[in-house]
Amino acid sequence: MSRSLLVLLGFAGLIPFIGLAAASWGLAPSTHALWVQAVEIYAAVILSFLGGVHWGVAIAKAGASEYKRLLWGVSPALMAWAIVLIPWPVVSLTLLILLLLLSWKVDRATLVAVDSASVYLGLRTPLTMVASLSLLVVLASFIRVGVLS
Repeated sequence: MSRSLLVLLGFAGLIPFIGLAAASWGLAPSTHALWVQAVEIYAAVILSFLGGVHWGVAIAKAGASEYKRLLWGVSPALMAWAIVLIPWPVVSLTLLILLLLLSWKVDRATLVAVDSASVYLGLRTPLTMVASLSLLVVLASFIRVGVLS
């Protein structure tokens, strides 16, 4: 597996986070809700992907002791899905940030023993930090549109 391709694709996955964070500040306030909803949905998609990594590892190991990894594998997707249904974006964005950080922590604790995960784990910290900060920027954009003022 090409490390450079993993890095390229990993950082390309930040484009929607960064672009939507910028849109939440820079475009017309009348479109603010659209950009917020778009970034919430994208964060949920990414969290589904992050959980899916654990499914891949569990399937590759094919051991009976992998049930915890399988359970965690679906947890980020289910939690993110429930979060995007919350009608208060300030709450849902905050919870998505916390879920990204929790997912990062779980990956750091559980994937360190997986030999092929070293590049992935090396990318997780900068990618998670940029994604989380992007959601924080979107959260702060509510000040601009007058929701938190």
